[in-house]
Amino acid sequence: MWKLDDFATGRLLGSGGFGKVYLATERASGKDIALKITPKSTLDRHSEILLRREIEIQARINHKSIIRLYGYFQDESMIYIVLEYASRGSLFSYIKEHGPISELDTKFIIKKIAKGIRFLHNLGILHRDLKPENILLSTHLKPKITDFGYSAILPAKSNKRYTMCGTVQFVSPEMASGDGYGREADIWALGMIMYEMLNGSPPAIFVNPNQVLEENKFVYPESWSRECKDLCQKMLSRQNRIGIDEILRHPWFIKIS
Repeated sequence: MWKLDDFATGRLLGSGGFGKVYLATERASGKDIALKITPKSTLDRHSEILLRREIEIQARINHKSIIRLYGYFQDESMIYIVLEYASRGSLFSYIKEHGPISELDTKFIIKKIAKGIRFLHNLGILHRDLKPENILLSTHLKPKITDFGYSAILPAKSNKRYTMCGTVQFVSPEMASGDGYGREADIWALGMIMYEMLNGSPPAIFVNPNQVLEENKFVYPESWSRECKDLCQKMLSRQNRIGIDEILRHPWFIKIS
């Protein structure tokens, strides 16, 4: 069992609802990790449930497009989660610094994220908060899905969830409507991520769920290739959204491993 003295803690990588994340080095191995530190005093009953769910779900997952959870430990005042470190930071920061990303690089990143989503969906797991801030980049721009605080297991009988959660900008119409949603909610978020990567900004700005329901048509830049536009439109379709297996077979991904 780890204790805090087993790590040399370095710079702050980021912060969120459950505390702060630091770059740290495991003293015994010399391995860099991301150490998420949550003060117990900040957790109410609801946030404690979410944090426990995040740990339980992420501990089950081992996929190269998803941040690994190596373990966790605690002391009297803090909970420490030991995570894989992604050296290039978040996709959000990358877009902010570099602007629109080329089709070639977007294709590479989106395909790997899609493979991670397929892995989750095959386990019956919905992420429910996919967005550029929750995609980390390792060497060579390899993406890693992170932050499973809002993730959930799909009920076996209905294959639907009804809780409104995540980030409004990436919430799907069916989640916003309250009529129930399944795996297709993560596909919508992936389409929004793809659009923002290529364009440098999202197709529309949403600050409340009603705006998600009211927006009927996105404008797709003429500079995008035909296959690129086709895939993004199908991911952001309201009625006939493409599935994850169809995404990975789409012609846009030809010659991308």
